[in-house]
Amino acid sequence: MSPKTGAQNRSARLYALVLWVANRWRAIVALYFATIILGAAVFCAVEDGHSYWKSVWWAFITGLSIGYGDVFPVTVVGQVTGIILAHVILLLIVPMIVAQVTLRLIRDEHQYTDAEQRWNVEATQAIAKALGVELPPLPERQDA
Repeated sequence: MSPKTGAQNRSARLYALVLWVANRWRAIVALYFATIILGAAVFCAVEDGHSYWKSVWWAFITGLSIGYGDVFPVTVVGQVTGIILAHVILLLIVPMIVAQVTLRLIRDEHQYTDAEQRWNVEATQAIAKALGVELPPLPERQDA
């Protein structure tokens, strides 16, 4: 196996971070509000004449793809911020929320319990011992 490059290490760390966030409700909510607050802060800084509260309003409405049109960016930085904000909310945060809800609503009737898995391991080991067969070692985990 060849050693990982710096880019592969960064990619693996980013993937691990996304998985960590995606599997924790509080982290998803924190990411959502951090995205809104950051988007509002950038909007407020680059768009003249808007209070921070109006910028927060814009961030929520833009992030949810409602876009009433009462507040909108006129600078390039404000427009790019709106594009990024809408994409992060819709393509990253919303799927994480949907996945969490789905995982809680779908019940897998065929999922092994820990006790069933242990029984299978013990039964397999007993059969192998009775037959005088050596079991192969468990494969290494690839997700580490």
